[in-house]
Amino acid sequence: MASGFITFENGYAFGRRWTIYDHIIKAIISSLEDNVEGNLLKEWLTSMIPPDDIEDRDDGTDMGWGFIRPMDGACIIRSIDIRSLHPTYKALFLQGLEKACAHHMIHGANKVIVAQYTALNKMIAASTEKNPVRGIFDTGEMEQDDEQIGPGWEK
Repeated sequence: MASGFITFENGYAFGRRWTIYDHIIKAIISSLEDNVEGNLLKEWLTSMIPPDDIEDRDDGTDMGWGFIRPMDGACIIRSIDIRSLHPTYKALFLQGLEKACAHHMIHGANKVIVAQYTALNKMIAASTEKNPVRGIFDTGEMEQDDEQIGPGWEK
């Protein structure tokens, strides 16, 4: 069952099990450049996935669809709506996502990883279409709220 979602500009989402979602976010983090904007996005994305040792804990801090962030006790839902990112960081996120897909479609650790990144790559290509071909995305069109997420919105 899908428990981690990336919602694209057209309102449709990629939804997968939390392990795949976390893998993708880590791959994006790894693909971002070391500069001010890249480091700010890396820091924020790192805070949106649990620490690697969370599976070893027996305290109920990981619920699959979300987790309790150890540093501040916030309940983090595994979902990123690209439409809510600041334009600068939206572009960096998408660049990182494309780099991650390109890398893992060729160098994926196993067939499952290759298949997930191949499906994600198809969604990226179709993400600018308001009415994409049925069967490409995992969800119907999702409503957008007015939330601003990630770095860049501070005044």
